[in-house]
Amino acid sequence: MEVITHLLRFAENGKLARGAITTTAAEIRLHRTTVSKIWHAFRRNDRMPSSRPGRVGPKSLYSTHYVTNLVSGVPEDQRTTLRDLSVATGLTLGTLHRKLRDGTIQRKSSRIKPLLTINNMVERVAYCVRV
Repeated sequence: MEVITHLLRFAENGKLARGAITTTAAEIRLHRTTVSKIWHAFRRNDRMPSSRPGRVGPKSLYSTHYVTNLVSGVPEDQRTTLRDLSVATGLTLGTLHRKLRDGTIQRKSSRIKPLLTINNMVERVAYCVRV
């Protein structure tokens, strides 16, 4: 942040004065390309990007191992939808959706074309035999 505040003294209408990056690099004792990268990142984002992506934010309440054990302990007939799974495990829909998105649990059928239940299979076979 010291680099940005130093460079902002040389900026006029968002443009740096000639030699500003070299002067700042010499005063702060960084390489000029480092100062230039910091300035361009600042201009691109209007704020400094985090140097620790993935380690910030609230910590997960449920571990990967805990969620997979909970889900695998639920009978398959109660795992048809996320809502059914939520009721059976006691986890919230948001938690289950997050775990689905990050790959902890996996969807076995598509939402677009779900698997047939046994009753639907019987009805389909009966229909095919009639036609």
